[in-house]
Amino acid sequence: MPSLSAADELSTLLAHSHDILTVVDDEGTIAYVSPAVETIFGYEPESRIGRNVFESIHPDDRGAVVERFESLLESPEEVTQPVTYRQRHHDGHWVWLESVAGSHTETAPYGYVVNSRDITERKERERELAEERQKYEALVEQGTEGVVIVQDSELQFVNQAMSSLTGLPESELLGRSFRDVIAPEYHDLVTRRYEERIHGESPPSRYDIEIVTADGDRRDIDLEVSCIQYRGEPATMATLHDITDRKAYEQRLEEQRDDLDLLNQVLRHDIRNDLQLVTAYADLLTDHVDDEEGEAYLETLRESSEHAVELTQTARDMAEVMLTTAADDQQVSLRKALEREFENVRADYPRAVLSIDDPIPAVSVHADEMLSSVFRNLLKNAVQHNDKSVAEVHVSVADGDDRVVVRIADNGPGVPDDRKERIFGKCEKGLESGGTGIGLYLVQTLVDSYGGEVRVEDNDPAGAVFVVTLQKTT
Repeated sequence: MPSLSAADELSTLLAHSHDILTVVDDEGTIAYVSPAVETIFGYEPESRIGRNVFESIHPDDRGAVVERFESLLESPEEVTQPVTYRQRHHDGHWVWLESVAGSHTETAPYGYVVNSRDITERKERERELAEERQKYEALVEQGTEGVVIVQDSELQFVNQAMSSLTGLPESELLGRSFRDVIAPEYHDLVTRRYEERIHGESPPSRYDIEIVTADGDRRDIDLEVSCIQYRGEPATMATLHDITDRKAYEQRLEEQRDDLDLLNQVLRHDIRNDLQLVTAYADLLTDHVDDEEGEAYLETLRESSEHAVELTQTARDMAEVMLTTAADDQQVSLRKALEREFENVRADYPRAVLSIDDPIPAVSVHADEMLSSVFRNLLKNAVQHNDKSVAEVHVSVADGDDRVVVRIADNGPGVPDDRKERIFGKCEKGLESGGTGIGLYLVQTLVDSYGGEVRVEDNDPAGAVFVVTLQKTT
């Protein structure tokens, strides 16, 4: 029997232990249970004495525990392997335990000693990890993007989307080199970056390649690669985004851009030059036409030619907008752009009365060289769509802290309220206008690209005011 002091030491040790120490006989009847049973299960230790240890074990786990205990009875000198199971708490919920058991010891000479540890938190974490793993596996397997794991340069895992992408079943892909499905001209690139990544370097993790399918077709791929541990060894996981359709669309856009560029050159040179030649010859014919009817015909010819020239210029500007990607940090002198177009329009329409506040603020605004087209279209619009005998147009500029506001006011027919927003539409025409409406649409497109704003208001006592707000540069 242990000495009294040893017993006291053992009692103190058990009182502070987080594990449950249980002594049972051959039938599993509890002869002793340590104080931790109250902390873990909510039972007073004395209330468990004489109860069978197996009665509170979950029915689904009881068989495995009994089997492990019976193996101890057959080999008393052995200590059992750990067994995990659920046991009922005093309030009815289940607690996961991990237990090992041994036979007669000096501290418990009358039965079998079972040491049990609460592993509920560990089991809950394992359950969460298993659920996360299942979700991830389902996401990978059911996803639309191809996913592969490459280890030692061979495909160790492929998902169904990868099989669909290549036209090869999983059984024919596994164990093969990743190079086998890559277009030959990309072999060296992919191999080099794979080796660099495996050896701890940091090559680009995303780049474009092409793969070759079982039918010999090529697919454009956006390859996204990362390093992982797979079965305890370094590997790479790659996601293959099929961008074939996107590439084809970009190619069509590029071809359309080239066609638009060609059209822009034709508008800029050939057609515009021919129209200006027509206008020049119409002027030369003036001295050769004597009757009023002929003069009227010449005037119509001249006006139509000039209008066509304006249309080619607007169309050319629109093509420039579509062909150019404006940079956010571009800045333009407001005074130069506005004064230049003001003087050009005043020279083109000598019978109109154009005035401008002086001086125009010497500020720069967020825009590009196409800002001139904004002012040219608004100024011409104010003259051409005017129904008065003398068109009057006044330009004013207000300089604010972070923006500048340009107002172009006319004495024309104005714009009805229900058309103030629609007038900037792509095919919206002005009042009594034979134009296409593309000029104001161009204005809206350009100002929006500058981060500005354009609107139309009523003038007093009559007419319209086009208001352009632009951001100043610092």
